[in-house]
Amino acid sequence: MGAVLLDRALSHLRQLDGLRQIILAVTASNLAASSLYKSRGFEVFGLERDALFINGNYFDEEHLVLRFKFEKSD
Repeated sequence: MGAVLLDRALSHLRQLDGLRQIILAVTASNLAASSLYKSRGFEVFGLERDALFINGNYFDEEHLVLRFKFEKSD
């Protein structure tokens, strides 16, 4: 289900004029989500250690980007 939703969102976003990239964050321990994003072309550009503190536990976050091909118009 997540893959279908992501694919539909990306399909819509690719149609937006001038959109150059999408940036998102995912909890580093969420391997299923991280793998899904990476399978759709997202690339990790950073890791924020202890980004979240929930119920006494710290969680790292991966920061990912998906860049769209963008042609400059003169």
